[in-house]
Amino acid sequence: MKLFRTELASEFKDKFFDIESAELQNEVFVAEAKNISCVLSAEKTKFGYQVSGKLQTELFLQCDRCLISFAEHHRIPVKLSLSPNPKLMETNEVDVLFIDKKQEFIDLTDPLLELILVDIPLKNLCKDNCLGLCEQCGADLNVKTCNCKS
Repeated sequence: MKLFRTELASEFKDKFFDIESAELQNEVFVAEAKNISCVLSAEKTKFGYQVSGKLQTELFLQCDRCLISFAEHHRIPVKLSLSPNPKLMETNEVDVLFIDKKQEFIDLTDPLLELILVDIPLKNLCKDNCLGLCEQCGADLNVKTCNCKS
């Protein structure tokens, strides 16, 4: 997703962005919808700009117990600090994205992808009481019982 410098400079509130999900695809997940919606606001700060808002999408994930694919809705808060001062990136106090004064746009694809990845739980379950697969025959225990002896 590209954000033009002129948009940042003029500041905006609750602006809707439609991001093609292909831009944010990853080997960990697949976005179910063709587009990912994002509502952002930008304001000037003493160090640069603050971009904040929400990103919403449906993701296809794989259940860690039974291996089926399932869709899960994610609503992710966005808070990014952008600054033309490279020295701010060296401090550990806050995550700052460097914006080059010569560039006419800022590419937010990687930071948004990182926010999605951080939002995905470590253990993906299709449902809380998922029974998983039989360790001996591989049957999906959510669908049928097997005759294996535990």
